[in-house]
Amino acid sequence: MPAFDDEAFRCAAELVRERGGFTAGMLKEKPVRDVIRHTYNVLQKAISESITQSTPGELTAALENNAFVFSGFKTYHSLKEVGLSLVDDKGNVRPFDKFYDDVAKINERYNHNWLQAEYHHAVAASQMAVRWHDFEQDGDRYDLQYRTAGDNRVREEHAALADTTLPPDDAFWNSFMPPNGWNCRCTVVQVRKGKYLRSDSEKAMRLGEDMTKEPKKMMFRFNPGKELRLFPAKHPYLKAPEEVKGLVDITAMRARSKEIRAEAKSLVGTSFFNSDFKKSITITNAGIKEWFNQPHKLIKAKNEMLLRMPEIIKASRYIGQGEDKHNPAITIHVFEVVIENEKSWIVVREFPFGESCYIHSISDGQGILRHIKKPFKK
Repeated sequence: MPAFDDEAFRCAAELVRERGGFTAGMLKEKPVRDVIRHTYNVLQKAISESITQSTPGELTAALENNAFVFSGFKTYHSLKEVGLSLVDDKGNVRPFDKFYDDVAKINERYNHNWLQAEYHHAVAASQMAVRWHDFEQDGDRYDLQYRTAGDNRVREEHAALADTTLPPDDAFWNSFMPPNGWNCRCTVVQVRKGKYLRSDSEKAMRLGEDMTKEPKKMMFRFNPGKELRLFPAKHPYLKAPEEVKGLVDITAMRARSKEIRAEAKSLVGTSFFNSDFKKSITITNAGIKEWFNQPHKLIKAKNEMLLRMPEIIKASRYIGQGEDKHNPAITIHVFEVVIENEKSWIVVREFPFGESCYIHSISDGQGILRHIKKPFKK
């Protein structure tokens, strides 16, 4: 597991001490954001070990976003505990040395012991999420089989599910896709239909329920690939005031946007093509800036699209061309795309005497279609 930056946690703890406690609003401050970032870096490394070149960008982005949100909630709970350690049971302010002894213990528990388990879980969950995506591509061509590590460390309740064989659309996989607990090493593989006798689905469900019947284990009843998340939605960290949830989401979105901007730089100058459009399309630094400046009701998905622009342009539908409302000498070209089942329109600009066109912006309103003077016809 990558090392966690203890100095970052110490700086955040100093901020808590200076303020006389920890509040949700402090999630916006740099020392606290640094703790979130260092936690995320550990979990992101777990994801990167599992994804491949064929893993869809949206799956990777969803897992990374879940890791960042989880990191935000984890940081909130750990620093809240730091805040509580400022005073003793009688309400007296703890001495400086005693406070930092407590901070060291909290850091060891959250950012070493627990983070190690969370890292191993993230490795397993991201592997299963990627594997589930591959299963979905094959439809019902294969059955799926639950397998354990097969050694004497396998938990008895997990061993009870060994070799469970069911089709991919069986409800069992909705709840009992590994990992089924902390440090679970179980996996699921495809097997040829008919090679193994199919299991009794109801019996498998009962065994799965027995495996996770303890309150702390019930949260593991989920499928990382179907839910596009590393950590279960009922994890205790996620129990927090609405204010915290909002701040964590905003912090995650801003952090991800910063990452996308940096990654998108590698696309500058790259040529994109659409079979219905004669000219190549490129992306510029100005285009990246304008793309992020555009409002959109699906802002996360809109921003993520930028990293998949070559395939997005290739799959989009060319609508037609018109004049730029700010400069009639510039021609705009409009391409229709679908984001999360809703239409949006990419605007490409063509300058006079240019050999190439440039990504400019995206709109989720049909008003852009009013500027089309020459609709495309095959």
